[in-house]
Amino acid sequence: MITFTWANGQKFDIDGKKVLRIRKTVKGFDADLGNTLIDLDKSEYVQELTPVVVSMVEAELSTLSSLTQPVGERFWFNAKAASGPMPVGPSKRKSGILSSFDIGGKRQYVRESHEAVAALIKAAEGDLRPVPDDSIFKNDLEPNGGARPGSRGVGR
Repeated sequence: MITFTWANGQKFDIDGKKVLRIRKTVKGFDADLGNTLIDLDKSEYVQELTPVVVSMVEAELSTLSSLTQPVGERFWFNAKAASGPMPVGPSKRKSGILSSFDIGGKRQYVRESHEAVAALIKAAEGDLRPVPDDSIFKNDLEPNGGARPGSRGVGR
């Protein structure tokens, strides 16, 4: 068990082996409740700085890995709990997003390649999927989003 601190100063414990993701909070985006966001079965904002949180969790979770968020910040995740890599559509690629994976029921986009994501998931014995070639987007369609504006999608 690892002890962290909520914004009100109260201490609480988490099981480091249940951590899914860790990232630095973003001013103006996250609630002003702490310096670090830890995702488990629910999200916890803690006062401890991200490098301290990562160090404490790494001591209990050997499959903690790191990649880069679309905004350019590093984050850490339990690669054993990840499923991927997943395809990325053309509009996401234009934003510098090269791959994605699923963790905790959510999609996480990253700046690294599908091969880099696959290597981390494989090393942790997570749910490794075939490396996508993104050819499913040959008609310039985004999943569940229809055709991009100005493109000629199916059925038009």
